[in-house]
Parts: sequence; structure tokens; C-alpha cells
Amino acid sequence: MIRLDFLLDQVRNSSGNTDVNAIKDDEIVQYFNDGQERIQSLIVQKYPRLFTKESVIALTLNEDEYDLPTDVFTPHRIRCVERTDTNSDGYYRLPRINPIERNRLHGYFLRENKLILDRESRISNSIGLRIQYVKKIPKIDIRRGQITSLSPLTVDTGTVPENTDFNVDYISIVDKDGTQNVTGIYITGYTAGTGVIATTATLTGASIGDYVVYGTYASTHSELPDVMEKYLLEYAAMRLFHRDSSVDIATQSQLLLSVENELEQLFSDDHEDVKEVVIKDFDYLVF
Repeated sequence: MIRLDFLLDQVRNSSGNTDVNAIKDDEIVQYFNDGQERIQSLIVQKYPRLFTKESVIALTLNEDEYDLPTDVFTPHRIRCVERTDTNSDGYYRLPRINPIERNRLHGYFLRENKLILDRESRISNSIGLRIQYVKKIPKIDIRRGQITSLSPLTVDTGTVPENTDFNVDYISIVDKDGTQNVTGIYITGYTAGTGVIATTATLTGASIGDYVVYGTYASTHSELPDVMEKYLLEYAAMRLFHRDSSVDIATQSQLLLSVENELEQLFSDDHEDVKEVVIKDFDYLVF
């Protein structure tokens, strides 16, 4: 999908909202994020495998509580938890248990954004966990400035869009293609005259020439499939028409609903490969 900056320009032109002083960029950026969140929620309800991801968590002796990956869609969308040990040839699945069972049964349970193991799983031969879950896609944002220095973190003020004051808690750093190099950077201040962003975060992975975006877990490019680009444009246009109390809102809403239906049909079968018939009786295979 193309960069959000370009999508923003497209929706401004198509909806007749080219005056950047009448409607600020940040407002339209939020429309795109609302649309992205809505269409992912609709798809996840029916076809969650489209956004399935695996992550590995290293285990520590005598520790039984671990943070879930930061990109978990919601904790109840954990699909599978597996564990591997030093004496194991691979991963084996852990059952999900009730918290009151942790002293009697082998398994795990979830509490808020933490995965908690049973007491026995704290033994020293534990190596790690493999978690399969439905991931949330990064928030999308426009480029807020190009990095000219990492110590201190400094952006070229000539590339900073109008009204960008870095009055946010967290930012992310991405490359020219939107690939996330550093996320979850907490900032404490910004000096507009010098372009210096005050932060105590470690910027390992970032490079001069990368770009800063707003958000704890953010990018300049949506991770949605390219076919959903049209949906994001139509959704943002609908919100703009609604804001303007435009007579076009009814037509735009119907168009948006039509696009939603098309996308749901498109992903109704998320695997084109032929599935073989399940074999339950193996007797006829004996030669």
C-alpha cells in the first residue's frame, strides 16, 4: 500500500477538502486509522488467519509471568501457546487453564496483557514459548520529520509538516518503505528551532535518514493488503462528508458498505491451495 502522505492528498482532492487550514492533517490521519481498525475488526471476526503471527518468548528461571507481544490484537485472540525444553525435540502445546488450577495442572492462563504459567513451568530446563496469535497492524501516520542525528535525536525542521509539535507521548522510527526500526520511543520534549526530540530511549536499529512518526507502534504504510487501499480512501472520504454535513454522505455510505461486502467475499476463503480429502480409514492404503 502506498504511503499515508499520498493517500491523504488523494482523499483531500477527491472530497474537495484541499484547505489544510480548514481541516488539519491530524484529523484526516485519524480517519484513516479508524478505517483501518474497522476493516481489520470485520475481517478478524470471520477470517482471523489472515492476521496470524508467531512470536517466541525466552523463559527465565523462577519467572512465571511474561508480557504478551505488543502487537497482540486482543488477549483473547491468542490461538496457541507452545513450549520447548532442553530435553525436547520440538515444541509441544500448553493447555489453557483456569487461574485457580495453576498449582495442580500444567498450562497457562492470561491476565490483562500477561501470560502466566503454572508453577511447574518455572523449572530450569525451560527454554522458551512460541505463541500464535492474531496481530494488530501498526497505526499509520504521515512522516513527521527526517532524522539528521541520533545523539541527540534530531529531525530536519524543513521536513516537519505544518502543525507538527511532537506533543505526543510516543513515537516510532521507520525507514523509507515504512519498515519499523524502533518503536515505543517515549519523548519528553521537542525544540522546534533545532529539531531536537528529547528522549531517554535506546535508538538501536535507527539510522540517519530514517523518519519519525507519531505512535507507540506506528508506520507510514498500512500493513493491510493492497486491495484494501480503496476502502481506506472511501472510509476517510465518508468521514469528511459527514463532518461537512454534505449531501453526498448517503451515497458515500452506500459505497463504503459495498466495498466492505466485496472485501469480506474476497477473503472468505483465505487459501487457494487444494485441500485433500481427510483420510479416516487407512486400511485401503496397506499394500
